[in-house]
Amino acid sequence: MSARKPPFTLWIIRAVFLLTAVGVGVYAVNKLGGSIFTPILIAAGLGILVVSAEIISSKTSLKTVSAISFGLLVGFVGAQLCVVFLTFRGDEIAPDVLAVLRVALTAVFCYFAITILLRTGDQWRILVPYVEFRRRHIEGDRPILLDTSVLIDGRVRAIVSQNLFDNPLLVPRCVVQELQRLSDSKDRLKRQRGRRGLDLLAELRKEGQAEILAGEIAEGAVDAQLMQQAKLEDAKLMTLDRGLVRSAEVEGVTVIDLLAVERVFRPRLVPGESLEIELVREGEEAGQAVGFLEDGTMVVVVQARAKIGSRVHVSITKSLQTAGGRLAFAKLADG
Repeated sequence: MSARKPPFTLWIIRAVFLLTAVGVGVYAVNKLGGSIFTPILIAAGLGILVVSAEIISSKTSLKTVSAISFGLLVGFVGAQLCVVFLTFRGDEIAPDVLAVLRVALTAVFCYFAITILLRTGDQWRILVPYVEFRRRHIEGDRPILLDTSVLIDGRVRAIVSQNLFDNPLLVPRCVVQELQRLSDSKDRLKRQRGRRGLDLLAELRKEGQAEILAGEIAEGAVDAQLMQQAKLEDAKLMTLDRGLVRSAEVEGVTVIDLLAVERVFRPRLVPGESLEIELVREGEEAGQAVGFLEDGTMVVVVQARAKIGSRVHVSITKSLQTAGGRLAFAKLADG
């Protein structure tokens, strides 16, 4: 959700870490001798780099935290086994050199373990059963990824305000980039759509109702990235794109088709129901006129072509659902 300022305790931990880094430099000098300033400066510089990297990465996913924790464990154990192996071989290694070598090997092993796990974390379940680094949620708590079409459309704002979904709302960075491209387009309509989507996203973030995902898949088209991100986050995907709905179903990704949700909540038109409608154009058959309800439902009125351009009272005779939406047939109320 919206960014929070780090607590004061976190700054204390960072300061303690920097002091520890300097302490490691002093330890190396005591063991190996030589100039005191160079190792301490190197240790302090490395400590500052680590803290800077942590501050820049203000939002870290659970997947990353899990990979780092397990990577530290694997790296530490690997380094100790390596030192034990060197000791058992009977190599003549001075105790001071061995101590520094132990620290250096631990750092190297931890680095490689963490970076490898971050790149291939989801594949480790194959090698190590029950170990994986992506978030698991109970069904009602699974996050929802919003695609570009949902943000441009804007109806998700009303859904959020009515508490229809309690799930966390996530917006992949590839969606933000697509909205930015649209907002910079030379085409006026695309530019308006992109800006509308960015404005809505800014509102949702300001109210703490949505957050932008960091550290995402950087390859492939936007739809492919959405699919990969949904699998990685164990999330549902919300969209208005029928093509993306079909692709998600094929890929086994849980998808919320916002158009289907809207159809469920549309009021049903029953035969005999009366309503007022404006007739806007001719129908396909002789004498027919066509009007539209506020929800987009097309109403075909028989023997009403002479009334095009005016509002009339009609009586519903038949209503049916088609692939393109709801379609109703009616007759003039006084006919």
